[in-house]
Amino acid sequence: MNSLILSNLQALVQQAADSTRPEIQHRAVTVVRKLLSSDRNPPIDPLINCGILPILVNCLGGTNYSTLQCEAAWALTNIAGGTSQQTQAVVGGLALGNIIGEGPQLCDYVISLGVVAPLLAFIKPETPITFLRNVTWVIANLCRNKDPTPGWQGLAEIVPKLNFLVHHADTNILVDTVWALSYLTAGGNDQIQMVIDSGVLPKLVSLLSHRAGGGLTGGRNIVTGTGEQIQAVLNCDALGHFDTLLNHHEDKIYKEPLGFEQSDGGNTCKPSSTRG
Repeated sequence: MNSLILSNLQALVQQAADSTRPEIQHRAVTVVRKLLSSDRNPPIDPLINCGILPILVNCLGGTNYSTLQCEAAWALTNIAGGTSQQTQAVVGGLALGNIIGEGPQLCDYVISLGVVAPLLAFIKPETPITFLRNVTWVIANLCRNKDPTPGWQGLAEIVPKLNFLVHHADTNILVDTVWALSYLTAGGNDQIQMVIDSGVLPKLVSLLSHRAGGGLTGGRNIVTGTGEQIQAVLNCDALGHFDTLLNHHEDKIYKEPLGFEQSDGGNTCKPSSTRG
């Protein structure tokens, strides 16, 4: 990298560190995020060498400037999505949720640092859609790991937020949300019940007919639960969506009702005459 570009990056990092001038700091962090989002040779290592990591971490806390937090978290996500060495560099400064997908050891480290609550704080209507997609994907990765899990307190915080996200109009957010619910309901009857108790089930079942198809068939794990849990799915008119699934053009989608039948395991529950 030539000296002029390096000098520009150093100046940019200095501006990003200047919390006494919030507007300049926000603009600099935004530029850093955009540079790191580049599809071609993002300057991850030069920015790390210029000291950007602790600056971005500092931007995540101790500020009322929520958009600055979003930009900093997004930038850290982009760094963590680089090489394994770059991921480890982010772990050294902050274990962002997206690193969870690297495996259970890093997931355990992330959870131990208390990443769940700050991450969930971004799930609100005013969060920019692109960033909210990233947050939802991170949460899906968090829910994917069975060992360790986020713990009961973590799950109690996550599930209501998933109930919010599952009503979002954005298909990318819906798909990742349903994957998160699918991972959680694969964790046994207690976690299935937690999901049911959150009130998410009617919306989740309605998404069986969503145009995204297979990405929105996450309710199948619930029918591996108790008879009462299976009945809860049937009470939401799950059978009413089978015609759409059976006529879908993709094999993995139109075979989905077979998965429900096999998961039932011979239970004798019947659909309710009323819809919940």
